[in-house]
Amino acid sequence: LTRGNGEAGFYGKLQAFMRDHNVDDKDWSYGYLVTAPRFFGYSFNPVSFWYIYDQEHQLKKMILEVNNTFGERRLYLLNGTRSPTPPETPESILETGSESDMPLGTKSRFTDLWMKDFHVSPFNLRKGSYALRAQNPFPYPGYDTPMIDNTITLKSSKDHAKVVARLSCVGN
Repeated sequence: LTRGNGEAGFYGKLQAFMRDHNVDDKDWSYGYLVTAPRFFGYSFNPVSFWYIYDQEHQLKKMILEVNNTFGERRLYLLNGTRSPTPPETPESILETGSESDMPLGTKSRFTDLWMKDFHVSPFNLRKGSYALRAQNPFPYPGYDTPMIDNTITLKSSKDHAKVVARLSCVGN
């Protein structure tokens, strides 16, 4: 979340970030990070996903840590309050059973939309927006088959899908 400051650890960095964004400590309990590891001393990670859960183990927020090829980075705190409309294809949704199979109050999907304010690629302008559709990897305590299925859609200023990127993994 912040480069350096390693003595704070992941939890300390997450706590400082949340406080900096006016999120009370009581509104979240822990985070789950999905990121790319370093291979052979090289690492370029276009996006890392932080899933933020409350004390009842409900997914409440996500942080997307976006990096570009120029060494710049932006952190987006998403609340899941804006519903995106990215194009859906059979490949963009993993069949995981119905919501009715899960305990009451469980949220299996997280969706949000935010404005593009960062030059990620030399091939796309800064105009437009992003839409996120993410599978909750741990929809309830004791869930033993975590799934990652995140789709980010870059939309033009005219709301047309320009780039659709998907990260998915089933099992360990």
